[in-house]
Amino acid sequence: MPKQFFLATQNSGKIQEYIDILKPTGWKLVLIKQLFKQVPLINESGKTFKQNALIKAKAWLKLVNYPILAEDSGLEVVALNGQPGVKSARYHKGSDRDRCLKLLSNMKDQTDRRARFVNLICLLIDKQAKPVFFQSFLNGSIAHTARGNYGFGYDSVFIPQGLDQTLAELGPTIKNSLSARSQSINQLKQYIDKHL
Repeated sequence: MPKQFFLATQNSGKIQEYIDILKPTGWKLVLIKQLFKQVPLINESGKTFKQNALIKAKAWLKLVNYPILAEDSGLEVVALNGQPGVKSARYHKGSDRDRCLKLLSNMKDQTDRRARFVNLICLLIDKQAKPVFFQSFLNGSIAHTARGNYGFGYDSVFIPQGLDQTLAELGPTIKNSLSARSQSINQLKQYIDKHL
């Protein structure tokens, strides 16, 4: 069973969540910054989360000698026809806060606040292996204002279904128990325990 995986992301928030969730497994994550001073540019040209995750996994597998964990994730808002979707990180120029404010502005006249986080992880063991995918969702709604200081991305404007606080208000322990990313990582762990 592999014990080391190359994590194909530079997003510090994502990296910390992987570290926190995988800590009990004893797996070691090899990070981009540990191997590269100048990071290669990978064009995420896919139209779906699955396509983008696979593009990243295949590109990094050519550059490193580790099993690859590559993911794509984003926020889909019903009233915005699924936007920002695969373009969540590129929805608006600037910081996470700028993107959240842009989203709230686009939602100001909407009564349907339903949304969901989508997370898709691609595991690519080596060049001969077929990619394996793990996808999860977290349903909820868009808040009317940004709230909370924890987290990153759209956490401050997303309220998980059945709760009244945003992910940014809930804190890391609760978030990591219910997030789409944690669900996908748990699927990944089960797969590796069973098949590798």
